[in-house]
Amino acid sequence: MRRYNSLFAIAAAVLVVACSGDNGPGAVDLPEAVVAGRLEHGTIRSIGANTNAAITPGDDATGIAYRSTLGFDLKALPSGARVTSATLDVAQCQASANVFTALGPLVLDHIDLTLGLTDAAYSGQTLEPNIGTISSTTGTGSRTLDVTAAVQRDMTASRRVTAYRLRFRDHDTNGDAVADFVQIALSRDQHCTGQPDPRLHVSYDR
Repeated sequence: MRRYNSLFAIAAAVLVVACSGDNGPGAVDLPEAVVAGRLEHGTIRSIGANTNAAITPGDDATGIAYRSTLGFDLKALPSGARVTSATLDVAQCQASANVFTALGPLVLDHIDLTLGLTDAAYSGQTLEPNIGTISSTTGTGSRTLDVTAAVQRDMTASRRVTAYRLRFRDHDTNGDAVADFVQIALSRDQHCTGQPDPRLHVSYDR
């Protein structure tokens, strides 16, 4: 199982926008947020030292636990937008054989990354714990979750980032000296090549 050192980079984001008029309904794929020069998709170790080079929640053979974050830029929405739906879509490109038996399903916490990705996001900055299960099976492919309510709450609170923590529901680590993990595709990881990056598709009215 590969792990990474901290990476500082800013990536150009491409928005996909469809509108029926200047003041009508529309939809947008929100880009990854960048706060204080740091990208917000990343992984945090239980012993500190976060990284934005991969999304690999789970544990390793030494018993160190990993949680991951996803952060999307709400400023990509037009002024006055009222969110009507929001769907998170990630590509699960690898999973260890017994990860869900060992650690439980992979769930999402709604978190606050307004100040950027730091070690504190491993267990803190929580707005709402366990807003849904994103994966519970080892097969590769797309995993989706409706996060409409979380995005609407972020809009109401005037947060510039809507953010989520991926963690296993039952255990962070089971101490079996075996790496138990899920890998979510991220292009800068350069591991799951050809798989799409995490996507937050938001529909809105104005």
